[in-house]
Amino acid sequence: MNKPSFFYWDDRKLIKIQLDDILLIKTEGNYIRFYAMEFSYMVRTSLDKALAVLPENLFIRTHKCFAVAAAHLVEVDRDEVKVGNVNVPISKYYYPKVISILNIIGR
Repeated sequence: MNKPSFFYWDDRKLIKIQLDDILLIKTEGNYIRFYAMEFSYMVRTSLDKALAVLPENLFIRTHKCFAVAAAHLVEVDRDEVKVGNVNVPISKYYYPKVISILNIIGR
C-alpha cells in the first residue's frame, strides 16, 4: 500500500518523507522544519507554500509559525495544543479554525 508522502530537495538529491511520520511543521526564518518522532528535516520554503502543496486537512495551522498533524493531535487548550508529547502555541486567530475542524462530542 502506498502511504502519502512527499519529496524535498537536500543538496542535489530528492528525499522522501512519509506524511504519517510528521508531527508538526515550524517556521525558522526562511525555512520550515518538519518534526517527526525521531528526526527533523529543514526545507527552504514558507509555511504557506508548504501547506498549499500538502494534502488538505492533514495539517492544521495553529499559529503564524506552526502547523500540526491532525492525526497526532492529542489535546487542545486555549493557548496551546499537544502533538505527541510536544506543546505547540495556538493563537487566538487560529483557535476557532482548529475547533471547527475537530470532531467534538458533547458540550
